[in-house]
Amino acid sequence: MQPHCRTVGELNDYLAFILLSAPSNFPAWRKVDLESAFAQLSISVDACADELGGPARVREIKQQAADSLAAYQRGDVVKGAHILQDIKHAL
Repeated sequence: MQPHCRTVGELNDYLAFILLSAPSNFPAWRKVDLESAFAQLSISVDACADELGGPARVREIKQQAADSLAAYQRGDVVKGAHILQDIKHAL
């Protein structure tokens, strides 16, 4: 799978897309669901590693994203969204 984002600016936009769409309002034409959106987020974070500050920062963001996905999956939409907002604000 190719990264959807290659810059931090694009990553910021993609986080906004997930925030607006999660957990179940993804546009049908995008052919994406919650899990695939977060998988793409992970790949995109890897693609932006240098601009994000390196491996430690990438691991931190990926852990936050995993925590957000877990929150959404257990039905805690507010917590899932807040974690994504934290990532977005820290970019």
